[in-house]
Amino acid sequence: MSLMVACAVPEEVDRLHASLSDGEIELMPLGAYPFSKQYAWVQDKYGLSWQLMLVDDAEKQQRIRLKLFFSGEACGKAGAALDYYALVFDEAEKGYVNYYQEGENPEKRAVINYGELKARILFITDI
Repeated sequence: MSLMVACAVPEEVDRLHASLSDGEIELMPLGAYPFSKQYAWVQDKYGLSWQLMLVDDAEKQQRIRLKLFFSGEACGKAGAALDYYALVFDEAEKGYVNYYQEGENPEKRAVINYGELKARILFITDI
């Protein structure tokens, strides 16, 4: 699991990267990638994983999004999970899905590079 932050300007990515990665684990260094002009993936001092990404039209997107990873024995099951969760949650639907291109991932079972589930989820807790 990771949290992805949609950033509108490069300075925002830089600021969040500096704050969240101070002395912690850098999973992917700050830089340009095929999917984003500016991106970094860090683990903060509490062990939470953050993906900071410069995106077009950031103001139109949900600011912080939960990202689920399917690896190990679950690798290759992201598509089935998207379909399943879209049925389970009221008013949910599959959004954008990006597939790995030939040779892009050495794990042959990996099919989906990135997929979105659009859902309204309300957490209610008694404490």
